[in-house]
Amino acid sequence: MKGARWQIHNGVSVDFWADRWIPSWPSFCIQSPKPPWVSSNKVADFINPTTGEWRTAKLRQVLTVEEVQAVTNIPISILGGADSIVWGLHPSGKYTVKRGYQKAWSDHINSKPERPSSSTPPHVIVARALGAWDEFVSATETPSSHLPRSLAPSSSLHWIPPAAGSLKINCDASWSKGPNRGWGGIILRDSHGNLIDGRRFRISATSALHAENDNAQLISLSVSELVPPWEVLAILSDIRLLAKDEGLSFRWTPREGNEAAHWVASSQASSLGPNWVVYPP
Repeated sequence: MKGARWQIHNGVSVDFWADRWIPSWPSFCIQSPKPPWVSSNKVADFINPTTGEWRTAKLRQVLTVEEVQAVTNIPISILGGADSIVWGLHPSGKYTVKRGYQKAWSDHINSKPERPSSSTPPHVIVARALGAWDEFVSATETPSSHLPRSLAPSSSLHWIPPAAGSLKINCDASWSKGPNRGWGGIILRDSHGNLIDGRRFRISATSALHAENDNAQLISLSVSELVPPWEVLAILSDIRLLAKDEGLSFRWTPREGNEAAHWVASSQASSLGPNWVVYPP
């Protein structure tokens, strides 16, 4: 189906050279021809199974610089989730008959050497759209699963401890569009507010949505059935799976209630030593 494409998670099901799987390219396809000496055919052949990262050096051997950039911008599932099919002509990834009608009508116009007349009955175009819907549904049907629980957004201006016997993770991130880099901060505390663990780490991301783990939109997508933007789809699929298995819940908190994680992710925390969790500043 012309409007559909693959969303990469582990790359096992997708043909690297023939399938449509590059979300940032109009054709969704690799344009470079397959070199005769290359035996790799699946997208998974270009992913390091140990680190879950793209094999950049291998990609550079067979693709243009632009193609390598487009491929490496695609996040990969750390948990090895299965590849999925999404509607590539809309940011939501969801198919509707309206969008199918628009695609069918566009194809009809482009197939005519001259401006098409109004002689093509609308029901023919609608039938094509409904046919595309049937194809999309059959290709994307999956068993329903339980999504992680969502708590109401917190409006508190201070940190709220978790229930007794539970742990709470606060996280934040800073990101700069220029270098597409930033810092992430994680704080783990118990119900008494004691610091159990924490981490400060480098982030390389192509968008703020990809980088900022405290983003309200990201939290909402983590607990909904909406198809996330392709930049974070594989990541959110991993989050949903982990949340289901571990019984996790999510809550967006304003900065006033997330001060510690915000500080760790900021440039002000650059002086933190390696033992800052043991000896908090």
